[in-house]
Amino acid sequence: MSTYPPLIPGQTFTYYGQSITWSPLHYTPSQLHPLLYTHDTQADQVLSRLDTLYPPPHDNKKPRDYLPLLLQSLTLQPPDPFLSSFWTHLITLPPFISPPQILRAQKIFYRHLGPIITGLTFQSLLGGLSSPQISTTLSQTNGFSPLTARRRLLQTFTHLLNITSSPDSLFNPKGIGFLSTIRVRLLHASVRRRLLSSLPPESQSPIPLNDLHSLATTLSFSISLTDLSLPRQGIFLSSQEKTDWLQLWKYISHLLGISHPCLNSPVEARAMLESIVVAQIPLTMPFSSTSRRLANNMIYSLTNKPPTFATRNFLRAQARWLNGDEISDGLGIENPGVYYKLLVGTQCCLFVVGHMLWKLMCILPYNTGERWDQMVVEGSKKVVTRRIKEMMMMGRQGVEGEYVTDWWGFTESMDNTGKKKREKRLSVEHKLLVMMVFMIGTVGWMSWILLLGLRRLC
Repeated sequence: MSTYPPLIPGQTFTYYGQSITWSPLHYTPSQLHPLLYTHDTQADQVLSRLDTLYPPPHDNKKPRDYLPLLLQSLTLQPPDPFLSSFWTHLITLPPFISPPQILRAQKIFYRHLGPIITGLTFQSLLGGLSSPQISTTLSQTNGFSPLTARRRLLQTFTHLLNITSSPDSLFNPKGIGFLSTIRVRLLHASVRRRLLSSLPPESQSPIPLNDLHSLATTLSFSISLTDLSLPRQGIFLSSQEKTDWLQLWKYISHLLGISHPCLNSPVEARAMLESIVVAQIPLTMPFSSTSRRLANNMIYSLTNKPPTFATRNFLRAQARWLNGDEISDGLGIENPGVYYKLLVGTQCCLFVVGHMLWKLMCILPYNTGERWDQMVVEGSKKVVTRRIKEMMMMGRQGVEGEYVTDWWGFTESMDNTGKKKREKRLSVEHKLLVMMVFMIGTVGWMSWILLLGLRRLC
């Protein structure tokens, strides 16, 4: 049982490098504990009802895709009362939803695509593995083994693309974002049922995929990103942007069967996030062997792979930059050295420069700013959609192969037969090295010109 710092309203303490001021909005570990034993029972009932209507084949051991069965059940005559009621609840927009606000939130994703994907990968997902209970559940599902971690990450970001493509993709019952979210909900219920069936009846372990961990996932994709990941990369969103982004994830959590008052405002969400961090991430070091293994599996699965072709040391540097040294040490992520930290710092500088240029262009008159913003959003959307589709297709066909980065930073691909391909690409860290040298040279040149000017004035 881990010990906790003094949880007294008004008390400020540092927890794994994060300054927390405890307030009445925070929840103590004992207050959060019951959420470990509650879950989405409505989705469980949907699965049971669908299994009754469409009995699974006895010889099929593959997990069922319940979404097509749910859609098929809606055409039954007479309709099934429970499934019809469940579907009506899903397609009815809750009163807190504002379509213009959802559109603004979706644009945030593509406007800050680079830092958001970096933050979600290395802090929300990899950093979340520091919770022993979450890492244990992922280990039981084999979700972050060396061979499957990359595929799971691609599936996660494909879902992100689906829910941010347009408001219609979420509000239309036939929209890809809406349907993929419902599929995730039913998949979680199916996995939870399978894991529960393997537990002994007298087990006192928390329920897999429980309400607390589901809420933690929502917060890691929402307030953790806007308040922690982006600021650590030099991007600071306005209060309106934070509210818009949180509202998008409040609606996603509504579709996933997750509901909690902490999602009403960024302040309440931040307090809940800090409460979960204190309750779920132990002070004992290092973290569990499962957490360390899954974190390094995740880095391994991304090493020398498209689209960045980053080496393991660069990925480690990004993880340590976003999570801090304490959590990274606990996860067994090695310190790659100063060189790679400078490369990550250069990457953050480029993110900041891009953010400042976008802000500058948006204040131009005659709707120039709006056209510029739309061009940035649409351009990012096309690029990331094409890249992820290409990688998913390569994975399905089994032709992704291996990639080796040489000393000069060129990445030469090899197919699954071990034959080298002629095509070579420059890895992201060597692009950053070029940019770092250019930036240092530019600053040095400008400083020299400034000194010459001052000497002439004197």
